[in-house]
Amino acid sequence: MPEGSHPLPSLGWASLPFVPMDGRNWPLPFAAELLGVSEQALRKKVAAEGIEPAGVIRMSGFRRSGRQPRAYPASELIRIAETITSAQADGK
Repeated sequence: MPEGSHPLPSLGWASLPFVPMDGRNWPLPFAAELLGVSEQALRKKVAAEGIEPAGVIRMSGFRRSGRQPRAYPASELIRIAETITSAQADGK
């Protein structure tokens, strides 16, 4: 094994590609605020439905180091937000 290499596969955000800021993919905090639903409820529903992130989105300056937020398909987040608001309207 070459020096400096790690025997375990890359896990987490490191393996996700960057997605462009074109409005097709949103981070969960942004989606929750825009759609007017609880971020916690949105996170629970995304996890329950097993929706995978499309990638990560660069939300800060170019030189920033660290993790970038995961971005999910906006169409899926809109659908989930509609189910959350309709469930709240029905009193569930």
